[in-house]
Amino acid sequence: MDGLSVDINDGKGFFQGKIADISQTGLCMEDLPKRIDAETRRLNVVVSGEKDHFRLVVRPKWYTEGNAVKSIGGEILTSSWMWLDFVSRFEPPADETDFLEILI
Repeated sequence: MDGLSVDINDGKGFFQGKIADISQTGLCMEDLPKRIDAETRRLNVVVSGEKDHFRLVVRPKWYTEGNAVKSIGGEILTSSWMWLDFVSRFEPPADETDFLEILI
């Protein structure tokens, strides 16, 4: 997820970090300041790339703390069709045999 950054509002302040992993329904954010509230019910998140920006509402599910930083994994509560299209660019292509197995 090189090149994807994240801006977060936890209801108490604004924080910046990096994206470690994404999916259609969740994401992992890292290099966040320890003072971000990872136990809040919702985070307002903007994921930014070179030319793309996505507004998401995320429910934190887990977090880890290092010496000076925090990582948070969360469930995406609201997103857009553009987010789903963006994420699909990073997914491996579907194997036709997998599709056939599902039908059988």
